[in-house]
Amino acid sequence: MSQKNFPNSKQFFQNIKKGITHNIYLFAGEAEGDKDKAINALLSMFFQSEEDKNNNTGKFFIFEDRSSDDEILAAVDFALSFSMFSPKKACIIRNLDNIKTNDKNKKLIKELTEELPESTMLIITISSKDVPSYLSHIPESKMAVFQFWKQFDSDLINYIKVETKNKKIPIEEKFIYLILELAGNDIKKIDTILDMVQYLSLSKDIEITESLIRDLAGDIKDVTIFDFTDSLFLKEKRSLAILKKLLNEGTETLFIINMIIRQLEFLDKYFLLIKSGLAEDEVLKKIGIQGKLKKEKFIDSTRLFNDEKIKTIFAIAAKAEYLAKSGSAKTNLLSNPAFILSTEILMLK
Repeated sequence: MSQKNFPNSKQFFQNIKKGITHNIYLFAGEAEGDKDKAINALLSMFFQSEEDKNNNTGKFFIFEDRSSDDEILAAVDFALSFSMFSPKKACIIRNLDNIKTNDKNKKLIKELTEELPESTMLIITISSKDVPSYLSHIPESKMAVFQFWKQFDSDLINYIKVETKNKKIPIEEKFIYLILELAGNDIKKIDTILDMVQYLSLSKDIEITESLIRDLAGDIKDVTIFDFTDSLFLKEKRSLAILKKLLNEGTETLFIINMIIRQLEFLDKYFLLIKSGLAEDEVLKKIGIQGKLKKEKFIDSTRLFNDEKIKTIFAIAAKAEYLAKSGSAKTNLLSNPAFILSTEILMLK
């Protein structure tokens, strides 16, 4: 495949409306947020359900270290192996241009692209603008290439205005510029903030303010499920942004719900033991809350809940767990059982 100017991200989202046209997709450029949106769009179209997508998608990250050789080998093995459970698989290789271009890896990539089954979709991302030489042998009929470059501020401002209008988000114009500033031109983060604001705006009890938007846009680069449950039970609005990041990274909806239930059980035991007359320190020890910071956060959360509220949330959590187990973990964030449960907890008076 000769080097040339390839279609951009806008053209990709127009083209994908016609369906998946290629076996291999190569996303080049620096706009990682746009790439994530494109990958999610392909996966949603490729698989019939969220469960199929989660069970039959392999994600591989190539870093500039010794493990990159093992990672590309694992990706090839996943993509070319036969699956007894599904006729379709998707293999995502991020940052392939970090690979060591030795003969062994070139041979592996050639084997991957030439022997890739028609039932498997391969998605590759690179940060450079040109097709690497070790992919140049792939014909245009088999691999589609799109370039993803960061958009200008004016394009993003217009994007936010269109999205707020389409999603019927009641937001002051000054907050549009704030969102752009806080998102740092990252369209994925813009979408995250808009999704949170959209849902929170449905409640008459929550006012969309500058401080709320700043909370939602808080730095959540490195978060864990425990950061999420701590934040949620402290009723921090940014817990929804953390939740969206966890879901985007592939954390299972049912696992998130079970961790919420786990925290509910801690609180339920706490209130029960406190009522029995035990001292607070003894109660924390009995339920297994250890560490100064962990204890402080847990005690702060007990000030926001009581045993009656916990019973109410248990009922909502049971419904969310049922929906997740029955395959109702929707791709749409607003319909995701873990998201619905979390917002119910935040809004509970």
